[in-house]
Amino acid sequence: MYDQEGNTKFPSLRKLSADILFKYRGFTLMGEYMNATATALSGIYPQATGDIPLLPEEIANYLALDNGYNIQAGYFFKKGCGVDARFSKVKPEFTETAKSVFLETNEFGVALIKYFIDNRLMCQGYFLTRKSPTWKQLMKS
Repeated sequence: MYDQEGNTKFPSLRKLSADILFKYRGFTLMGEYMNATATALSGIYPQATGDIPLLPEEIANYLALDNGYNIQAGYFFKKGCGVDARFSKVKPEFTETAKSVFLETNEFGVALIKYFIDNRLMCQGYFLTRKSPTWKQLMKS
């Protein structure tokens, strides 16, 4: 990215994140939130020639700008077993294109856990389902 004279110029990237973790008698709850935006886009050109300015939506082709959250809950039983569930969502700031850094994604996962040898060894089975657009779907838009 360049200014009109062909010198390197970048936008300002802002990130906001927050998380929380709660544990009580075998129950765990974790939540995370993240937001990334870009500012100071005026006067930025994608090519050194400086003839075509960068459109605000085009910044998503260069930077990962999005909103996302992750929520996870679990319970650890006294018999050395546990169960976890997780839901995550990532939504880009701008409409997705074939060049977008981030694509809208929804994930849901469930895990079953068994601990052995005084909780020093763990065996975990995990099922995950993910919904996100494919490259072919993006090319149609």
